[in-house]
Amino acid sequence: MTTEPKDPGGAVPDPSGQAQISAEQTDLDAIFAAARALPEPSADLMARVLADAAAIQAEQAEPQISPYASTASAAPGFWAEIRTGLGGWLGLGGLAAAGLAGLALGVTLPAELDVLAGGQISAALGASDLSAAIGLEAVGFAIEVTEP
Repeated sequence: MTTEPKDPGGAVPDPSGQAQISAEQTDLDAIFAAARALPEPSADLMARVLADAAAIQAEQAEPQISPYASTASAAPGFWAEIRTGLGGWLGLGGLAAAGLAGLALGVTLPAELDVLAGGQISAALGASDLSAAIGLEAVGFAIEVTEP
């Protein structure tokens, strides 16, 4: 004995047994069937609609020239290509920040950096006074190295 699933919403079982068809869907199918039964539009109406569509397409196909349009060349310049190659303004900003940080560390060579490196910088230069070894005293920098 097989029992049909009952749906309190008034659903009708699908003949394939895979899904339920609700009453709203059967009403919608009836509406679509009624719409398909309507007669085709007249040839005159279709011709007028298609003529209007062709006129609008032709109007939109014309190039629109703005009064504010630039007369400059559309080809990107050298610097625009460099900027694009480096990832745009975001990439250039990161490159500038990294360059300035490297320049600051390279010029000042803080003693803390030598301490963090375990004294390897002063050992490589062979001096306990990094300012004299690098020649920074001439530009007004003095670095004191503390032994770790």
